[in-house]
Parts: sequence; C-alpha cells; structure tokens
Amino acid sequence: FFLCLSSLHASRLPARHSPLPAPNGAAGMRSGEARARPVYRQAVMRADSASSDALPDPTVLLEAAATVELCGAKGKPGSPRGASCAGSPDDGGVSGGDNGSASGGGSVPGLKRQLQWHHLVGVTFFAVCGGDYGIEDSVGSGGVAYSLLGLLLLPWFWSLPIALMTAELGAMIPEAGGYVVWVQRAFGPFWATQNAVWNLVSNTFDNALYPVMFVDYLQWFPLFRVGFATYPLLRWLVSVAMLAVVTGLNLLGVDVVAQVSNLFAVFVISPFVALSVAGVMSGRGLQTAVWTSDFVWEPQPPVRWGTFLSVLLWNTSGYDSVGALAAEVEQPGRDFPRALGITIVLVTVTYLVPLSVATSLDAEHVRAWSDGSFVRVASEHVGDWLAAWVTIGGALSCFGLLNTLLCTSARVAVSAAK
Repeated sequence: FFLCLSSLHASRLPARHSPLPAPNGAAGMRSGEARARPVYRQAVMRADSASSDALPDPTVLLEAAATVELCGAKGKPGSPRGASCAGSPDDGGVSGGDNGSASGGGSVPGLKRQLQWHHLVGVTFFAVCGGDYGIEDSVGSGGVAYSLLGLLLLPWFWSLPIALMTAELGAMIPEAGGYVVWVQRAFGPFWATQNAVWNLVSNTFDNALYPVMFVDYLQWFPLFRVGFATYPLLRWLVSVAMLAVVTGLNLLGVDVVAQVSNLFAVFVISPFVALSVAGVMSGRGLQTAVWTSDFVWEPQPPVRWGTFLSVLLWNTSGYDSVGALAAEVEQPGRDFPRALGITIVLVTVTYLVPLSVATSLDAEHVRAWSDGSFVRVASEHVGDWLAAWVTIGGALSCFGLLNTLLCTSARVAVSAAK
C-alpha cells in the first residue's frame, strides 16, 4: 500500500525522455535508421576524395533520424543530439546537452535536478549496506578469516563493476527508472517488463521486512518488550507508524530522502565506531590470531558455502538501485562516479573494522555468530550502554533502508508503468 502511495506521488513527475527511442517502438527505430542510411552513404561518396576526417558520425545521423520520428516535421536531420525538438510543448521541454550525457536533455517540468554526489552517498549506503547488521551470519557460516577476506575482496571484484556500470549508464541515460530503462534499451520491452515486474515483487517483500525488524530491535528494551507482550496490537501500530513516517518523507521529495539518509548513516555507523575504539582501548587485548585461524586449521564446523556466499554477496550489492534516481541528479557524469566510489570505500571500512575488532573480542564464540551478535559482544565486553546504542542503530538502519528502497522502488514502478 505504501509503495503504491509513493509511486502514485512519483507518477505526477513526468519521466525523462531521450530522443533516442522512437514512439512506435522497434518499427519506428527501423524506419529512422532506413531514413538515415541513404544520407550517410551520400556523405561517404562525397567524402571519397577528401580525408577520412570529413566523414560524418553515423551515430549522430541515426539519432537525428530517430528524432525525426519523434518530432515529425520539426525534426532536422543532422541537428545536435536532443536539440531538434528541444523546448517544444510535447517533449516535456527537454533541452540539448546536459553535462556531457549521451542522451542529451535537460530539465523536465516537475522533475527537479537537485541531487549532488554527497546526497547520493547516503542513499547508496542504505541501498547497499545500512551498517554491519546482517553480516554476522557470514562469520557463523564461514568463519572469521574467510569473512574478512571476502569483505576485503568482494567490494573490488563484485561491487565495483556494478557501481561502474551504474555510473556509466546513469550518466549516459539519465532517466527515472534506472535498470528498467537500461534493459529496455538493450533487449526491448519484453525483458524490460520482466525485469520491472520481478524487481517490484522482490521489493514488495523486501520492504515488508523492515517494519518487522524495526519492532524486533525495539523489543530489546524492557519498556517495549513488556508493552508488546501486554498489548499485541501495539506492535502493529508501531510498524504502521514507522511506515507512515517513511512514506511522508518520500512524499516531501527525493532531496528530503537523501538528507535523512545522510543523517541516519552517521547515526548507524557511530555505535560501531564506538565499539571499535572501545575494543582497541580495552585492557583485555585483541586476539588477532582468530583473523587467520581458518587458514591454518580446518574450520570447525565446516564452511557452509551457500549461506556464506549468499550473505556476503547480498551485503555488498545494491549499487544499481541508485540508478533509478538518475533523472534527479544535477550532473550525472560527475556525481555518480564520486558518490559510488566514496560509498564503496565507506561500506568496506564499515564492515571490516568493527567485524575485526568484535570477532577478536569474542574469539571463543565466533562460529556461533548469528543476527544480533554485535549487540551481545557490546554488552559482554564493553557495557550495556553500548549494546543499547547498537540496538538503536539497528532500528534506525531499518528505517533508513526502507526510506531509501521505497524511494527507488517507487521510481521503478513509475518507469515500468510509463
């Protein structure tokens, strides 16, 4: 319901259209290409006696022909990309040239370009990570050494290619919807529809998890635990209230979502910074041998590779989600690479440092790690005050995850509908 409400609000913002695809689908594009090829052949024949530098760019001609299909008599073959019908009433006021993006286009009424790289960092952080919560199962299923090695390597061999793809396509095709639009350009409407539908199904179930997890974290505190046990309806009301607040933030605009994401990222990371500092400064010392013990002796129990790999891959993916906001980024060619590069480093450090310190403090029980182990380690080795801080951070992480994913999911829904 809340996803539909947010999508309904986003649908009032017209999708950003590039002059590349013809409105009549593949047939229109074929017509445009057929119209451009004779022009190109004539240009080649005229340039036979000249240098090869005189040959026109075939890509420009094909795009110009596609523009003729879009704009009718107003289109002028050979005009700059996106400039032939710029500012006309029926094209949403798209203007040519936008910071070097290949698809051209500028502002669209109702869809403001207001996000910069520092806004995207918080949004991407929650789309990918949201803190160390959920990474504990990798330690329980694969051991400390393999977990640290995986978190050191995967950001560069798994996350970086996805981030680079998102940065390139987001700058080249800055449209609302991200990967739905990319798949449509590459494979056509059938596979784009499959991508959109299954992604929305996944997001519906994924987003439904966070209100439940939000309430679960609050149950750590006796006041909420007693209240939820005494009044079962209270648990449901808290979940609905959390959903309502997140939906309200999304209705206020993507800039509000981004600012809240940056603020909550600081709140979520702060307890793990405190845990790392307290662990290093504690008089008990760090048992660093646990970091490499699995490489020296056979892990006991054996590594559960299915769980181990799925947890690590899941917790280092999601960079493509921010592509859904491409139409609202001021300079996609500048902001996407900066934001995604900074986020990869931030996510890697956020995972590695607290996990290294916490496992060295709790070396005797690492193979029993599961969800909530950071709270237990903070309570046993530092104090209940830090356990409470980590728990509050978990609740805020659920809030931030839902806030970000509702924002991106709504734009995917709108793009799929259009």
